[in-house]
Amino acid sequence: MRTLVRGHVRIAIKAVRFPSAAEMLRQEVACSPMLLTIDDELEAAFTAAMRHHPDDDGVIFPIETYVMTAQ
Repeated sequence: MRTLVRGHVRIAIKAVRFPSAAEMLRQEVACSPMLLTIDDELEAAFTAAMRHHPDDDGVIFPIETYVMTAQ
């Protein structure tokens, strides 16, 4: 990635909040072929897996993300 954008890459690890585990699942796969695989069973399994990450506003989860800035 650094080569592609000539070194202008910032890597951030931060907590991201979602109103629910189901919404997190939908947003995380929105632009991928996995979007077509979401059904009630997968959503229930993902919600169960995320049960250790609640907060007062839904779920919070640390995610590594890449932010590229063009200059």
